[in-house]
Amino acid sequence: MKADGMFVGAHDVYTNNLQFEQLTVGAIFSNMQHFKKVVKEYAIRQRFMFVRSKSTPKKYDVRCKVEGCKWRITGTNHMTCVLVKSFVPDHTCRTKLRGNDHPLVTAAWVAQTCLRLFACPDDVRTRIIREYIKMHWVQMMRRNPGSYMRVFRARDLRPRGDDRFVRLFWTFGLSIWSFHRTLRHIILVDGTHLRGKYLGILLIAIGVDGNNGLYPLAFGVVEMENEDSWRWFFMLLRQYVLTAEMNIFTICSDR
Repeated sequence: MKADGMFVGAHDVYTNNLQFEQLTVGAIFSNMQHFKKVVKEYAIRQRFMFVRSKSTPKKYDVRCKVEGCKWRITGTNHMTCVLVKSFVPDHTCRTKLRGNDHPLVTAAWVAQTCLRLFACPDDVRTRIIREYIKMHWVQMMRRNPGSYMRVFRARDLRPRGDDRFVRLFWTFGLSIWSFHRTLRHIILVDGTHLRGKYLGILLIAIGVDGNNGLYPLAFGVVEMENEDSWRWFFMLLRQYVLTAEMNIFTICSDR
């Protein structure tokens, strides 16, 4: 089956199964591996981390990673299946992971999550996988109406480019709304190096409110800070935040 046709079929599968498997006391799962997978996906959706408590080969007991939080769940082997013996669903902590990144979202997890969608995995294109993950696990566009996020690959920016990730631009709908109605028409721009697992340069545009408070407007992640990357960032800033009708504004930078 061709990838385009497969995409339609896969789309029907996960559109008709938006209700993820529920975690409740008395719920039954086919085996321990299945139960662990559901707990992991629950933690990804709810934006928190958990740690093992008193797990054994026949018992899987985990709790919220934040010390003192009451969230926990326990599943035990029951005949030929796994039974949820206890579940405290409410968190007493206020800590949630920020951003879209999550330590539990690994390449292996993405592959395993998408594998069941396709009858012929060898013919699956990366575009289909990105669409699935974006639809169900990236919530920025759904939770923030009016927001914009664009991912650029090498082939989107340069002739003969490949499918590698190169740049990312995003802005929140509320930021755009506030800039046009409540903020001064002043934009501060700067860039800084990203450190850690993912390297690159973070570009940012910041607005100023009536009390001289700083208000984030737009963000960009680029491979390096140069004239080309800044021109790209300003072009998208103009397109999505300033709009063509706005002609009076001031841009400040440390350069």
